[in-house]
Amino acid sequence: MNIFVLFLPGFFASPLYFTNQYIVPISLTSISIDQRTLTEKDFIPLNLFTLDKRQPPQPFNFLFLGKKVVHCNLQIPFTENKNVKLFRLKTDNQTFPLLIDTIKNNYSFKFIVDDLVRFCPFGVINENGQVQYYSNFHFDLYYNGNYVIKYDVTPQKLMDLLQKHNLKITATAEWHSSTVTVNNRLELFVSDTFSNIKIHIYSLIQLIFQIVVISIIIYLIYQQMMADFNFSQSMVDFDDFEVKTKDRGWKMLHGDIFRNPSNSILLTIFVGSGSNLFLTMLLLLISCCCVNIEYAKDNFLYFGIFFYVISSIFSGFFTTTLSNIFGERKWLRSVLGAAYFFPVFGELFLVIGNFFGGRSFFFTPIFVILLILLVPVLILSILGSIYSIRKRLFTKLPCEIALVPRQIPKLPWYLNGWFVCLIVGIFISISFITELFYILHSFFLSHVYNLYTYLTLTFLFIFVLSGLSTIIIIYFRLQAESYKWQWISFLAPMTSGLFVWIYCIIFYYYYSLGFTVAQFLSYLFKTLIISFVFGLVNGFGGYVGATAFIRVTFSNLKLD
Repeated sequence: MNIFVLFLPGFFASPLYFTNQYIVPISLTSISIDQRTLTEKDFIPLNLFTLDKRQPPQPFNFLFLGKKVVHCNLQIPFTENKNVKLFRLKTDNQTFPLLIDTIKNNYSFKFIVDDLVRFCPFGVINENGQVQYYSNFHFDLYYNGNYVIKYDVTPQKLMDLLQKHNLKITATAEWHSSTVTVNNRLELFVSDTFSNIKIHIYSLIQLIFQIVVISIIIYLIYQQMMADFNFSQSMVDFDDFEVKTKDRGWKMLHGDIFRNPSNSILLTIFVGSGSNLFLTMLLLLISCCCVNIEYAKDNFLYFGIFFYVISSIFSGFFTTTLSNIFGERKWLRSVLGAAYFFPVFGELFLVIGNFFGGRSFFFTPIFVILLILLVPVLILSILGSIYSIRKRLFTKLPCEIALVPRQIPKLPWYLNGWFVCLIVGIFISISFITELFYILHSFFLSHVYNLYTYLTLTFLFIFVLSGLSTIIIIYFRLQAESYKWQWISFLAPMTSGLFVWIYCIIFYYYYSLGFTVAQFLSYLFKTLIISFVFGLVNGFGGYVGATAFIRVTFSNLKLD
């Protein structure tokens, strides 16, 4: 477990503590357009400028995500005003067209000071059509005690951009005392429009209303089912129950409802992976609510890996329990599949996304990630499995399984598997659209997101909504005498991940996040990770809800 110490520095990311002897570095990660981060490969590279050759220490999460931090020459002593040279560049035949394109497309520098991000344009086009660049960037830095609270960057001194001309770009820094405490500094970087709490409250009210309505419907359905069965029991004895009664529907399925599904090992892997991701995301969001995380999206990697490893013990327990219910003897195969299913595909999508995005590719962090996932996850998953084998929970079925499978009648079109997945997927994904909009803004438009309490509540409500909506469609399929409920209870809510992905594509088009095929593919694979997590977690929620409904319902049937 000592390997977890590698990630502890990034867990509780806090502002740096400075003294008068310390230098405050100002870094760049990329050139961006309209506050939308673009890649170095497709647009103007940072090495066009004369940068400080001394590279800063590369954070582990930046290396894994393919980002590259570059120090500019601007290094300012804490609380000391200073004028420094930022860039020097000669506009030759190669660099001049790139600089013209940079200014015409409203490119901006992305500055980072103590994990706080600001954007500043490189230049403008004046009323006469002359391309001009800013020859000076003024930094107003605010501090309280020994901490940097905030800063603003103001471009100054426009000059004409001429070919075969030496560009000398300078920077000035001025320190100001601030009354804002270090614990509240993140609020200064959150825009009023982006942190509009009312829309999050309305979204939560909508989710609560949906959950209450569906819960009432399920309660009425359950009461009707029990009343219907009690009436049938009072009319006939069990020996001639299926002969004398004219009832049809779910009561006829007691001998097949717990029959094992096809490809049960694959279903076990999917559901087990969803259980791991559910607990991981829940712990991650709770930590974000409790800890003051500055620019938290770059620390999610530390949080995610640590909590995924911890959650693997729950995944091993749940997967083994499901394997015992299905009567699988090779439970270890399902446990390993559930533990490594998402890490393998998630890392693959991330590597492909970084490849198309033209970001730096580092083998060391990927190797470290694989090492961490291979050893602790394996150990904790097996521990959870051993505990599950000893407890052997839910292995006793409420109803015996008939020797001969019951023939399933043809289902109406509105109960077809594809249509059910379509309806449930759209219903769940629409309920998540509000928070997804802000998440995409945070990750791809560099907005600061700190409303983790609302996101945590939304996550829990969406999980509950997945289970409740799945119960509804399972009931109607049981009424149509279709006892194959396991796969549809997982796939129907999991389809919501597909519609989340479609929304991400619409978001990309609407906000013009890139202009090349490579950029689009990079964005596509990275958002596929978000959709993948959302789908697996909701699939797990749907399966848990359907299983609870089936077991409670048929446990009340006294058939022998």
